Amino acid sequence: MRAWGDYVSKNHPPVAQELKVQHLFDSYKAAQLALLDSAIAYSQASTNVAAQPGAQAQLDRAVATASAALTDLTVFLSRLGVKLEQ
Repeated sequence: MRAWGDYVSKNHPPVAQELKVQHLFDSYKAAQLALLDSAIAYSQASTNVAAQPGAQAQLDRAVATASAALTDLTVFLSRLGVKLEQ
């Protein structure tokens, strides 16, 4: 998000763009928290064979959601011309 801060300082984008980036970043943060919760649940299910498939499915969904949220954020920033570090 440092790149976004630099972009805002130099380009002063419209408020609507800033709000969109904030929304996408908040979605990404929420997805990361859900991923962490899912990873913990999966780890705890390692001792419960019956719970493992459900925990694995939950973890897989959380990974996919977090990946999509990060993609949404980075694609939007790239479209605005924000130079993202590799």
